[in-house]
Amino acid sequence: MESLALLFAPLHIAINRMNLERGYGVGHPWHCRLDAVESHGSLGVEYRGEYELCFDDGSTVAILHDLLGLLASDGVSPRLRSFAYSTDAALAANGTYSIVIDPLLARGRRFPKLTRFALDQGEGEHGYKILASALDGGDGFYDEAGALAKLLERGPGLRELVTPSPPSPEFFLGDPHPLQSLDVDAGFGHEDFIRHLSGCSRFPDLRRLAFTDYRQRYRKDWRERTTSFADYESFFASGISRRLESVALREVNLTPDRVRRLLDVRSEGVGITRSEVAG
Repeated sequence: MESLALLFAPLHIAINRMNLERGYGVGHPWHCRLDAVESHGSLGVEYRGEYELCFDDGSTVAILHDLLGLLASDGVSPRLRSFAYSTDAALAANGTYSIVIDPLLARGRRFPKLTRFALDQGEGEHGYKILASALDGGDGFYDEAGALAKLLERGPGLRELVTPSPPSPEFFLGDPHPLQSLDVDAGFGHEDFIRHLSGCSRFPDLRRLAFTDYRQRYRKDWRERTTSFADYESFFASGISRRLESVALREVNLTPDRVRRLLDVRSEGVGITRSEVAG
């Protein structure tokens, strides 16, 4: 089996070159870093940086694409235990930083040891982070297009998922899955996430939920695009809500009275943070 040092060497060389050329030392906010640590036969990978590296001679390396492709390779996929990606989103375009994980999924590779998959969320240096896919008709810029449903299928032992966009309806269907922790940002649309989760029986082991509601407040109709009180009410009355040990709802567009009504149903282990401009 090829050593990890050899497998990841081209990526480390490219990252070190860019940090050196741009003067991005360890303390610089745009310092790029890739860690791949193997322990007891499984591999944890963390990458911090942009999706592309740009060099002084005008050449580029599609670093995130190449890294995800490596993780889906024969030498890595059976060992991958965790993957975490964070970024300052300096290369965002038109206020959007699309995180595309298609190279991880396109080959149909399974990840039998994968337990944690975390993608950065929220506002970056030049844009908002979202998950996008060009698979199955997705546009590759804004559409999640079922990528997270595919990830569940390929990672049958996934326990923790952090995503900058809500999943498609397919995510909530299928055989029982051992997911235990789910952290979702509404991104550019909540896609009825709370409503879908309320009626979902696929995740009997789910114990932790964090959800950040729609917060694109530059839009005139942003309040109409947030999750409704009726959906939150249904969620608090659902079986999955009663099983959860902790619930964190962030940026909700609810009045103080409606927040109190939800907490009257259940307050233990629940945190609700209103948007600073909530109605």
